[in-house]
Amino acid sequence: MFVVKIGGSLITNKNEYCSPNKEEIRKFAKVLKARWEDLRGKLIIVIGGGSYGNGVPIRFNIEKSEQDWKAKDLLMMTVKMFEWLTEVCMIFREEGLPCYPFQSSSYCTTNNGELINYNIGAIEKSLELGLLPITSGDLTFDDTKTFVIYSSDNIPEIFVDYFRVKRVVILTDVDGIYESLKDQNLIKRVNKDNYENILNIAGSSNKQDVTGGMNNKVKALIRIAQKGTTSIICNGNNPESLIEGLYSDTPPGTTIEAWN
Repeated sequence: MFVVKIGGSLITNKNEYCSPNKEEIRKFAKVLKARWEDLRGKLIIVIGGGSYGNGVPIRFNIEKSEQDWKAKDLLMMTVKMFEWLTEVCMIFREEGLPCYPFQSSSYCTTNNGELINYNIGAIEKSLELGLLPITSGDLTFDDTKTFVIYSSDNIPEIFVDYFRVKRVVILTDVDGIYESLKDQNLIKRVNKDNYENILNIAGSSNKQDVTGGMNNKVKALIRIAQKGTTSIICNGNNPESLIEGLYSDTPPGTTIEAWN
């Protein structure tokens, strides 16, 4: 099993509102279609929210439950995220990929922003049918906070808990984790010896982002490493990096090495 997250900065116009980049989505679909016989039944795609997942909470004042939100607006996150999932799935379908969308608000709940319950039996069945499950972050109902915006960066961890995942690949608009944004010296490996220092380095996004930017990504991938799965963060501006990230012994970007 593999899990690939395609960052919203790659496939949406992230500083706009609900603006898909259809040309880039199609490029990823073509790359996957070329390797589909190898990946059938073994791959889950997570798509970043980008201009949907970050624009909608800001527009409807539902970034946090502590805000003065309106009950009639609460559905907008899920409605617009499913619109986004549908957009991606239809382009993938046009390229011949048998995909199926899954709304994470329907299979996850949280407590204080941390996942507590999930049921991905339907996703497992779709894999058995040879389909490509596609999911994303979303609003989730929360025992402590009423609701939270649950980041797509945290979704791969669900599948690591449930399946025997060989590798998680995170495609972003940067080359990986940098020692500093100013110098852009790439950190090639994160492991049990240096991860605490890396957490102090990884920062927030320079685009609209309500879920924590690179720092949240790194925290999630360190938890995945502690569970025994290796992850790659690399630049997805060339969609072929997806395949290198999955299979290469010397993948591009930053490798977060499993240590359990």
